[in-house]
Amino acid sequence: MAKRHFRRFIEAGSTDPKVNYWAQFSLELETIFGDPDRIGRASDKLLALKMSHNSHLHRYTIMFKEYADELGWPNVVLRQLYYNGLPTRLKDVWIQKDLPADFDQLVLEAQQADNRHWKCEDERKKSEAAQSRNSDQKGKTSSSMQQSKSSSSSKPSSSTPNPSTSTSTSKSSNNSRSTPSSSTKDLTKILSPDGKLLPAERTRREKLGLCTYCGESHGAVCPIKPAKPKPSDDKSSSNSNSSSTKSTNNTSNGSKPKGRVAQVVDSVAEESDSSEDAANTDF
Repeated sequence: MAKRHFRRFIEAGSTDPKVNYWAQFSLELETIFGDPDRIGRASDKLLALKMSHNSHLHRYTIMFKEYADELGWPNVVLRQLYYNGLPTRLKDVWIQKDLPADFDQLVLEAQQADNRHWKCEDERKKSEAAQSRNSDQKGKTSSSMQQSKSSSSSKPSSSTPNPSTSTSTSKSSNNSRSTPSSSTKDLTKILSPDGKLLPAERTRREKLGLCTYCGESHGAVCPIKPAKPKPSDDKSSSNSNSSSTKSTNNTSNGSKPKGRVAQVVDSVAEESDSSEDAANTDF
């Protein structure tokens, strides 16, 4: 719209000051196309301008100076309005000291405090992220250790046998040896009450060429049939007699005196025998 307004003057080569001099041109532009209530609108925006707690100060400062430049108010008024629009975290900077008298100095100190605030926030976020990563790693490590412990406890080691398992295995093997299994044949169908094969079973085994003792097919000698004891009474009796004779000879030899005492005893015994024979002949 402004271009169409000024084009007719420029194309016609007019010498009008509003298209030849900058001051008249800007005045014409502001008069026709400017806001007639520019001052009122700028003052309303400046008085209502507030900085939020989570925003940065530089955005607030740019908007404040834009409205202040349109108004042209004194620095003392602008200093107070700028301070009123700051959040509490920045107003706490001047708790123990007075506000700067100059507006630009107030802006500078507020900017330094805002920079320190966001630097501390960045450091806090980094430390929280590091702590969260460490806690996640610890949780993963503890969970993996628990899984390894549970797996090791559920699976017994192959090198070290479990005593309870070996004991139960030995007991079960002993029980299996002592107690007949369920697959054992019913012997009442093939044996008589006196423990001998029934005639029908014996006939069947003989026809099939099976062993009459175990019922299996093998050679002439049954591998599980106990062997009959061999007669050894004569040998034992002869051995006992020879041992008894040896023992009596040993006792007689042991009671018999040795050396010259033995010779004297033998001569006395011979004289007594000869005297008894003479008495007998005399009688």
